[in-house]
Amino acid sequence: ISNSGGSNLNWNLNIEFMDSTDDSSDRDLGDVISSHYSNLYESRGMVWVEDVLYAIYNYTLYKYTFSDTTLMLDASYNLNNNSYGITYDGDYLWIGKNNGQIRAYSLDGNDQNISFQSPVYDENSLTFDGEYFIVNDYNQNNPPMYRIDYDGNVVSTYYMNFNRNDLYQSVWVENHNGGSLWTVTQDNTIIQISLTDNGGDILQEFQIPEYNYGYAITHDGTDLWFSPRNSYTLYQY
Repeated sequence: ISNSGGSNLNWNLNIEFMDSTDDSSDRDLGDVISSHYSNLYESRGMVWVEDVLYAIYNYTLYKYTFSDTTLMLDASYNLNNNSYGITYDGDYLWIGKNNGQIRAYSLDGNDQNISFQSPVYDENSLTFDGEYFIVNDYNQNNPPMYRIDYDGNVVSTYYMNFNRNDLYQSVWVENHNGGSLWTVTQDNTIIQISLTDNGGDILQEFQIPEYNYGYAITHDGTDLWFSPRNSYTLYQY
């Protein structure tokens, strides 16, 4: 820098330091970022609430937190009912029963005596889109999906424009393609689904590592998390 004028030169130099260890831009869809040991042998649902992970397995609700990079079991709560599907609406955890009843629980596992009946009288895939619940029958071949309100009334019905056999648990991610679902399939894949007036379409799909069969999926605001069946490992994608 030189100054050939007749007055003082005022200038600023901004330097940006790049983290050479950040390889996030090199990741492909479905790449495993990390894996963590848990006591979940066959979780049927998970949900992040800020930095706390809640997961269900049979009659128990588990609460996990991180200590440094280690996933730690913080607490567990008896649900009194066999559970399938869990989501969070900003106030309560909502957990499904195997007859399609969906009940509200506090974050410390207390039953709030608030419930509604899903239009699916079976175990439900369950997530929340910020206004409505989205459900489907977990073991019906190519099932329709329903948006339902807090009384269980059907707001919208979506028929899938594809066939991936059973669709297990789903998680709604608002900032993906203007809002979309990530869903675990019976074909050992995870698919991203767009719900439109014309039904449900696959946007992306990736294979679950080692073709692990499983149900539970969630999103922490940045990455997907998946719990395979017959395993004590949680995967972060």
